Amino acid sequence: MADENEELITDSQGETQVIYIKKNLFSDEVGNLFLVGSIRLIGSKDKIETVLLYQTVNKLKQEIHERQETEKRFCRHSNALQQLVQSEKLQYDDFQIAIQYITEVASLGLDVERVSVWLYTEERLGIRCIDLYEREKNCHNHGFELSVCDFPRYFQALKEEQVIAVSNVHTDPRTSEFSATYTTPLGINSMLDARIWSRGQVIGVVCCEHLGTQRNWTLEEESFIGSITDFVRLVIESGDRKIVEEALRQSEMQLRHQTQQLEEGLKELQRTQTQMLQSEKMSSLGQLVAGVAHEINNPVNFIYGNIAPAHDYIQDLLNLIKLYQKYYPDPVTVIQSEITAIDLEFLMRDLPKLLYSMKIGADRIRQIVLSLRNFSRLDEAEYKAVDIHEGIDSTLLILEHRLKAKPDYPGIKIIKQYGYLPSVQCYAGQLNQSSVHEYFN
Repeated sequence: MADENEELITDSQGETQVIYIKKNLFSDEVGNLFLVGSIRLIGSKDKIETVLLYQTVNKLKQEIHERQETEKRFCRHSNALQQLVQSEKLQYDDFQIAIQYITEVASLGLDVERVSVWLYTEERLGIRCIDLYEREKNCHNHGFELSVCDFPRYFQALKEEQVIAVSNVHTDPRTSEFSATYTTPLGINSMLDARIWSRGQVIGVVCCEHLGTQRNWTLEEESFIGSITDFVRLVIESGDRKIVEEALRQSEMQLRHQTQQLEEGLKELQRTQTQMLQSEKMSSLGQLVAGVAHEINNPVNFIYGNIAPAHDYIQDLLNLIKLYQKYYPDPVTVIQSEITAIDLEFLMRDLPKLLYSMKIGADRIRQIVLSLRNFSRLDEAEYKAVDIHEGIDSTLLILEHRLKAKPDYPGIKIIKQYGYLPSVQCYAGQLNQSSVHEYFN
């Protein structure tokens, strides 16, 4: 048993010194106790304060470095998700190509060597790998299976936890079962798994495996892998026509909700801008705008992508009804009564207009989101060539509500007459924020 502590003493010259005292209690074979102590001079109080100051500076440098790494991760995640949103592979290519593209993008976004997608078997007695991407080899594999009876603790964790973040796969009870046959031979030391939900149940898992040294997963990385599972779910469900139609109805409600969120976000942006002008801290404004744009971008693109197939489906149904009307002009009384009750002719004329209105609304929201992203320039913080006209247009679109006429003051008409102006080397985000400052003044 040991006792350690530090004390302040005053030496003969009247200078305050710091000493380190350590006491140890030992016993021999017959039970005799011995107390052994040591005293060590650490240094003067002034020197200690200098050391503490140096340590504080180092701690601040470490915090700055960690913040920079966090920003790099955020940009990497944002770019990866943007790739998935804009990719046509998820909309038009077959299922396997779409899943392979997702695992490749996830590997780059999360900076891990191996990313795989596993789905439960029909009997739910295990999971089967539908794609495993290995970044170093740049190759894909599939077909492996894991049985519930062979790895019960891992599958129990899948039932209870949405995200399984493991720093040490060999000591963590959730993954230690894999050590002998899987993780150790492959050199895997850390894992980040997230469940795939569909229609109210867990249908599989996305698994990210880190080789080499142990890795402590951050909340941002857990959130990113959660977004990846959403893309996998959408690819799985997109092959079912009924699911697409149901998703369209759900997406319409989500569009309204997201539109309301966008309006609330813009109001919050206005309040934040006022605070920034008072405190001259406009830097956080770009982060707020980018966050709002990021949250809205994914569902809006999903809605926009489903409007075209929904229009085709509905057009097919309308054509079918016209054929029935042409070749069966005299339906039975019950059908004729229902046609009159629902005003079929009006529905056939109005339904395409309704879809067109939804498309116009989705286009408008996409323009607003693009303007928010251009304004924030969060992923373009470096010094680079920038089109100033584009920044001005984005800022004016964000501030459009302040230009409209109100009961207490008339509207403001904007006349834009741009001449030729080459790209300017600058910090785009700071330039946009300065533009907002000038417009408010």
